[in-house]
Amino acid sequence: NALAFAYGLAILVVFLVLAAQFESFVHPITILVAVAFSFTGALIGLAAAVEWQSQETAKRSGLEIILQSTADTGDLDRERATALFRILQEALTNVVRHADAKRTTVALQISENDVILEVVDDGCGIAEDQLESLRSLGILGMRERALEFGGTVHIVRGLQGGTAVTARMPRRRQVDDA
Repeated sequence: NALAFAYGLAILVVFLVLAAQFESFVHPITILVAVAFSFTGALIGLAAAVEWQSQETAKRSGLEIILQSTADTGDLDRERATALFRILQEALTNVVRHADAKRTTVALQISENDVILEVVDDGCGIAEDQLESLRSLGILGMRERALEFGGTVHIVRGLQGGTAVTARMPRRRQVDDA
């Protein structure tokens, strides 16, 4: 554990140096948290990281983000937690860049078998052709991250606008009966 932590800190330093060079492209703190979350075994936990990312996005964009989370995600393995965190980052990035939203709700829930992350905005709504487009790399990436763990990502446009992104992932590895 100490070796993994030291390795994670070394990677953080490298990314901070790189982030300084790309300051106008990517917010350095976002890189710091993403790398810290990935390489230190979800040091702060998924629920805390979701809260932090929501607050940072709200501060940078002016978007009102309502967080609904009572989830204790302590039993999630690092890889699943990281995948869900990255899905959140992509979903919030899409809201800020494309939705023209004023308000977004981020919900993190735990059921007996699944972790559910939902991001719902009140923006203009995703165009139907974007839902399955091969050019929508962010959407494809979210789906691939969830699929890697037997999960799904569903994206729907609301009847009166807005978009809902729902990621559902098993809490634990699925064991085949065979």
